[in-house]
Amino acid sequence: MRPERRLGALARAHRGAFLAALSVSAVTGVFAVVQAAVLAHLLARAFLERPEWEALGPGVGAFAALVVARAVLTWAGRRLSHHLAARVKAALHGELHAKLLALGPAFTRGERSGELIATATEGIEQLDAFFSRVLPQRVVAGLVPLGVIVAVALKDGASGALLAVAAPWVPVFMILIGKQAQARNERQWVELRRMAAHFLDVIQGLPTLKLVGRSRYQLEVIGRMTERFASTTLGVLRVAFLSALVLELVATLSTALLAVTLGVRLVSGTVGFEVALLVLLLAPELFAPLRALGAQHHAGMAAATAAERIFALLDEPLTRAERAAPRAVPSRMQVRFEDVTCQPPGSPVPTLEGFELTVSPGERVALVGPSGVGKSTVLDLLLGFREPSRGRILVDGVPLAALPLEAWRKQVAWVSQCPYFFDTTLRDNLLLAQPGAADAELMRILREVELGPVIARLPQGLDTPLGERGLRLSGGQRQRLALARALLQDAPLLLLDEPTSQLDDVTEAAVLQGVKRLLGREKTLLLVTHRPAPLRLADRVVVLSGRAPRTPAHTASALLHRAPLVGHS
Repeated sequence: MRPERRLGALARAHRGAFLAALSVSAVTGVFAVVQAAVLAHLLARAFLERPEWEALGPGVGAFAALVVARAVLTWAGRRLSHHLAARVKAALHGELHAKLLALGPAFTRGERSGELIATATEGIEQLDAFFSRVLPQRVVAGLVPLGVIVAVALKDGASGALLAVAAPWVPVFMILIGKQAQARNERQWVELRRMAAHFLDVIQGLPTLKLVGRSRYQLEVIGRMTERFASTTLGVLRVAFLSALVLELVATLSTALLAVTLGVRLVSGTVGFEVALLVLLLAPELFAPLRALGAQHHAGMAAATAAERIFALLDEPLTRAERAAPRAVPSRMQVRFEDVTCQPPGSPVPTLEGFELTVSPGERVALVGPSGVGKSTVLDLLLGFREPSRGRILVDGVPLAALPLEAWRKQVAWVSQCPYFFDTTLRDNLLLAQPGAADAELMRILREVELGPVIARLPQGLDTPLGERGLRLSGGQRQRLALARALLQDAPLLLLDEPTSQLDDVTEAAVLQGVKRLLGREKTLLLVTHRPAPLRLADRVVVLSGRAPRTPAHTASALLHRAPLVGHS
């Protein structure tokens, strides 16, 4: 379905606001015809009959009332249209955010954050013009010219026929010029998304750019991207101005031709003065909504271009669909992979192939091997971020695909390679895992991961703002805080992906001791690491080579003496 049709369907979903906005716009057009008829009658009477001013009083009062009523209706129509736009945009914001959450990290890792942000913010804002101006104007442009042609034809058939021939040329030229503008609109939107994505990357990487002395160069890059965006925007505006010129020319020539024919016929006596005056007053009312539609046409194309990307995200297939009657999450955390292969869409090779593994309740298993053999993919599969292309995953004998995702994820705590922290306090970031936890419990967990002394030195303690993505903390402190948050969740299954990669050896040893104490014997652990020290947490080590369909198992103590197998690849 074309983007504009889907946008129309979104508007119709808010039936009350949609009908109110369109009805008021249509009634405003009717008032324009009535207002012209009253004015024509008043002028003809004043010119031909020359009555006393008192006799014209009721007609003048009626005309003034129509002017005021039309102004009020125009204002009300705009308010209702903006209300409709606000409701549709709010609904789209919710749908888009929910879809991105449902797609999960497996999808967003392959996208540029700046582009997604531009789509979810500026992209949706581009739709405001479509719902508040373009859509109502299309209704007015469809009804008012037709009403004017009928009204004129009833009074004077020849003039009605002339207007019926002239009016269609306005949308014809609008469509022809619009085809030229569409490609420019698409280029403008691409440049905007690219610029937004690059700018966000530069802001987030500014400390690194400063360290390597490349921040000045990025100013030049952003300057060039800004110039390209400005150039494409000016190209769109040039076409828009050309469109306005052509539409004005068509409307002016048509009105002039009508005026000449009416003048000739008026002199010859084949048309009455009042009728001729009415036709001349109604002709601009016929072309006014068409010209206004032409002026808004480019805003509609910009909205359609933005909507195409929005709908592409909304139509992105989910990795899994919720079952109609999902199974209850088992209490025992026995996890089994049976001949699991995972091949992302569009990838020529699988990231994991023929993988088999059984993890018993309370067991601690480490996954090691070179980068790219699928260790993190195993965790993604367990978290529901990806779906197996072949094989299945069982939890205590129940297929993972049959479990409700939200309930399952509550049983899993996860520390990713790049943990995320929100721009709020340290306490708030921890309470995401356990909203009701007391400060004493938070401090106990923080001490176990060697963050107790760090918090004690902070003037605001747990109320210390972390900054965007936790940038006020060092890399090692962020890793320890992520561990604390995962352990605070107290979930029966713990997934750790390179949890100590940014810690020095002394801190790593102390943190691992704390994690070991908090794990106890009842929690199940699946650990991904390149470093040998975290293997002390494991009862069993599984080596992934990326070649063998089945993975051999080793004891952790044996692998601790085989550093090349677990060193950085």
